[in-house]
Formats: sequence, C-alpha cells, structure tokens
Amino acid sequence: MITKYEDPWLYYTVDNYFPHDIFESMSESIQSFIKTGYKNLSESQNGILHTSREIMNVIGNNALSSFNRLAKEKAYSLYNIEKEDRNIYNEIKFMEAGGDYPKHDESLNKILSVVIYLNPIGRSDSLGTKIYNSEKKYHSTVEWVPNRAMIFMRRSEVSWHSYDNLTSDIRVTCNHFLIDKNISSSESTK
Repeated sequence: MITKYEDPWLYYTVDNYFPHDIFESMSESIQSFIKTGYKNLSESQNGILHTSREIMNVIGNNALSSFNRLAKEKAYSLYNIEKEDRNIYNEIKFMEAGGDYPKHDESLNKILSVVIYLNPIGRSDSLGTKIYNSEKKYHSTVEWVPNRAMIFMRRSEVSWHSYDNLTSDIRVTCNHFLIDKNISSSESTK
C-alpha cells in the first residue's frame, strides 16, 4: 500500500516494500549479523555497512539486487525520476539503543531517499522518522512498521527530519539514495 503525504512536505510510505520471502530472508540475516558480527563494525563505519560487498555479505545478493530493482520500480516512479547522470548509494544502518540522529534535511547531493525499516520486528512509536515543518517544528512521526519504506526527495530547508532509538533493540534500516554525481558530498555539506 502506498500512502502519499503532503503536509508539511511531500513524502510517501510504502508498506510491504520487499516481497515477503526477501524480507524474511533479510530479517534472518540481520538478526544473525546482530548476534555475531555487529560489534565488529569499526568506529569509522559508524554502524553503517555501505559497500556492495559488505551488504551482500549480510543480506545476500538476491536482496541487494531486489533492493535496487524495487527502488527503480516503486520509488523513482513516484517522482518521475530517471536514473541518468545519477549514482546509487546503498547502506544498511545500525543504531544502538539510546542513539539519536538530530534534525536535518538531506545533503544537496541526495536527490531521492528510500529508507526501509527492518529491525526490530514489531511496531514501535519510538523508532520511526520524525517529520518537521520548514520552521523546524515537530509535525508528526512516520510510524515504525517493519518492511515499510519512507520515500522522499530532498528539498533544501524544507524536508527536515530526525530519528532516534528509545528502545532496547538495535534499530536497522536499509537505505537507498539516488545521488547527483555532479555535486560532491563535501560541497553538499557546506
């Protein structure tokens, strides 16, 4: 199910983003990685797996290729985006209990963001993405539902959001970004 939100800025949620079998396989892989390898992430990785090899080692090649295909089929079409002159950046992000990522809008080089909620399994009011208006005042929260995607385009000084982890579980998202290759990440943070 796709739901469109226009207040305070345009974004979508897509429930059951991954097919059930792929999502189940990813969930099992993520749980296993949390138990065995999560603590081996270096501090420089900041809880993020970002290379294709790292991601494939955790969720498998089928899930990674499905991730890219679904982004094109579901997310790009919502905004009538073509991939030309753009790069793709995928990551799996782990946030420990008590983690907090402050209010921000996306960096200038990010054209489109697709954030899929993976772990923990189960609904939670304290894990979703908080949405703010252009005055940076809290507006609402995208409820955490496993296998829900939040999809949005960066709008400078408008698409303010934040997230945190007020649970005792590790918060895990699979993120897909369409990047403007003509803007470097260092330029976009100025």
